[in-house]
Amino acid sequence: MKKLIFKILKILIIIIWIFFVLGFAIKQKSKQRCTDLVILLDNNHKFVNNESIENLLKTNNIILNQTLLDSLNFEKIENLIETLNGVKEAQVYHDIMGKVYIEIKQRNPIMRVICTTNKSYYVDDDFKIVDICPDYTANVIVVNGNIDENLFKSVFTSEGIAFREQYGYSFNEIYEMVNYINNHDLWKYQFEQIYINENNEIELVPRVGEHIIILGGPENYKYKLGKLEAMYSKGFSLTDWNKYKSINLKFSNQVICKKR
Repeated sequence: MKKLIFKILKILIIIIWIFFVLGFAIKQKSKQRCTDLVILLDNNHKFVNNESIENLLKTNNIILNQTLLDSLNFEKIENLIETLNGVKEAQVYHDIMGKVYIEIKQRNPIMRVICTTNKSYYVDDDFKIVDICPDYTANVIVVNGNIDENLFKSVFTSEGIAFREQYGYSFNEIYEMVNYINNHDLWKYQFEQIYINENNEIELVPRVGEHIIILGGPENYKYKLGKLEAMYSKGFSLTDWNKYKSINLKFSNQVICKKR
């Protein structure tokens, strides 16, 4: 019996001690202040930097240094940082030493669209418009030519059908083709530009060679590019591709090469 009572008392003492330690920790935490700010940026792009984040906080009267951690609204800070166009996601947290961490994931553009108004925008892998950054240029494929800015921007609204009505194909099809090119072992190194000519036909501009590739519309683009790949590996092994001005892939059963 005595052993049982002793065992119960021992358990009660442990429980009281745990509550005491937790209470002390909570009390200490309520007094803890921010000792340092650490900004963690992914290294994929440079749409934002430490200075731009610090300036954003300062402009919105968010002072972290020596501020009580309990008084900081981390969710509010995250939402504020995510208003920056180049930011996809922000996470704010602190460690037991009082350091506040801001971890930022930037948007990942897959193309740059230049409109006839000379205004340009990035489109990222979430199919979102990302504004051009004056201090940074992403190395992505350029889509330009006969691109109406209003029709392009309408793609990202409920009125996206206007683009298809004008061009005969949707911008989503161009987006899909760019994704394909970016992930293809050959084409991601070969194509630097997609040009939409005055007839709304798609032309591909290669990095190597002085010819252009006339694709026509984006339909069956994988098949068309397959024909081009066969021509690069077989046909151009027998002749100099710089002799040609254009390679036309519009027609399903033939490839038309126009000499200079």
